[in-house]
Amino acid sequence: MSYQPVSGIVPQYSTDDNELANGYYLKFYEANTTTPLSMATDSAGATLLVKCKLSSAGFPISNPLDNSTVFIPHVNVSYRLVIYYTEEDANTDNTAAALVNIPEVEPIANLGREIVFAITDGANVELNPANGGIQTWTMSADRTATASFVSGQSMTLIVTSAGNALTWPTMLWVGGDAPTLATGESIVELFKVGSTLYGAAVGDPS
Repeated sequence: MSYQPVSGIVPQYSTDDNELANGYYLKFYEANTTTPLSMATDSAGATLLVKCKLSSAGFPISNPLDNSTVFIPHVNVSYRLVIYYTEEDANTDNTAAALVNIPEVEPIANLGREIVFAITDGANVELNPANGGIQTWTMSADRTATASFVSGQSMTLIVTSAGNALTWPTMLWVGGDAPTLATGESIVELFKVGSTLYGAAVGDPS
């Protein structure tokens, strides 16, 4: 799995008073959620951190015991960025007391393009646009889908099946009816406005 940097240079964080965020803690979550998202120290993702301390100069460091292990955080999906005053707040996800709380940020490499995400097949599958704006799903049998969208999110879903049945989550379809999956690929657009999830069948490529 490839990870993308959150910035082109090592980010330096400061407080509202323009003081360096010395000793604060940086933590990521899945976009628009409080589900923790590990950050990688490089694109390979060999070292993953649940959170990281900020150095005396406000830089992310992988070793909280020194100020020299500076790194650029890497992620593989859009994320929520939170900076905490204390390690305890970071450990307990006390976002209400955070210095910074940005609900949705894209890795810089993703700006202007979509993440393509391959869904793992299963009897029950969650459709979550936080995983990527374009998602593929190869179904091996009849399946049931659930949805985890917030208002304003959308995704393109490419389903490959042998004409299997797919039970969709509660939603409204453009044209009134859910699409019948083709033998091969079927493309569907999903988007949420307010509390309503909508779907539109794009068609079956040939």
